[in-house]
Amino acid sequence: MKLDVDREFGDLRTHSVWDALVKHLTTLEWVSYIQPPPRGSKGPSELVRYLSRYLTCGPISDSRIVSANARGVTFLAREGKVQGGESRQVPVTLFTTEFVRRWCLHIEPDQLTKTRYFGGWSNAKLSDYTSTSVRQMELAEVPHSNEAMEFPPEPQADGRNDERPLRTCPQCEQATLEKVASWERPGWDEIFRKGGTEIPEWYR
Repeated sequence: MKLDVDREFGDLRTHSVWDALVKHLTTLEWVSYIQPPPRGSKGPSELVRYLSRYLTCGPISDSRIVSANARGVTFLAREGKVQGGESRQVPVTLFTTEFVRRWCLHIEPDQLTKTRYFGGWSNAKLSDYTSTSVRQMELAEVPHSNEAMEFPPEPQADGRNDERPLRTCPQCEQATLEKVASWERPGWDEIFRKGGTEIPEWYR
């Protein structure tokens, strides 16, 4: 791999300077900032629900849209300078172009991997990932706690684990469900296509 640096850091191309930088970086304490839970949170389940909504849903729900036209969009938002805002929602109006610009900032880049479907914790890779992690942690020279070796139970063939009860149909009370229909999630180009069937009411 070739390191591409500008003139200010040109010395990093030499092995001695690069090794000195790496040695210095290993002496630093690297701590990632983790944002605390929202104020007034009742427990971990509330935080999990918030994260799942952020990962799986859009940037704003239709219920928060008060009105929209060619000039502006009015929606409900929390006010206040406190982190996370106040609980009371007030109407906020933005120019339509500015609202769409901010909304588009939440569109996932091409080839982005969603954490809820992929990664080491996915059902397809969980077994290999955990076994590899255990082997590497056993060989690591840095001491670790016993809790670090605890991993969630592997899912069964049907995607469940032993701690999750089997869900049944509320009508017939049978555990085996049969799929009768399915719909593909529309893409953003289809959603905002003029005259499309998926276009939101506030964008018409």
